[in-house]
Amino acid sequence: MKILMILASKDFRDEEYSFPREVFEREKMTVITASTEKVSVGKFGLRVSIDKQLHEIFAKDFDVVFWVGGGGCFAFQENKEAKRIAREFLEQEKFIAAICAAPRLLLAWGVLKGKKMTGWNGD
Repeated sequence: MKILMILASKDFRDEEYSFPREVFEREKMTVITASTEKVSVGKFGLRVSIDKQLHEIFAKDFDVVFWVGGGGCFAFQENKEAKRIAREFLEQEKFIAAICAAPRLLLAWGVLKGKKMTGWNGD
């Protein structure tokens, strides 16, 4: 299985990236990271070298997209490439996962109409 993890270039939640990635890799899944910069820096200083820029990503190449949360994820809200990626995964009926605040992106982009989801509401 090939997992795409999308994380903000800054202020993503370190643990929302590192713990899921550890699980994916332990289960022998291939993990590819994507963002808008070549290096992403988490809220607590974790530095991640990014494999691909958003414009290089196409849903046909992956089984799952996983949106990493944290305050930085809201930088994607007006990002046309991020929205395109979410829509491609939806249109191809592939799995879309998002943690913590990141489901709010999917809600803002309108890709959750008629879908069930859970997410953090900020309280």
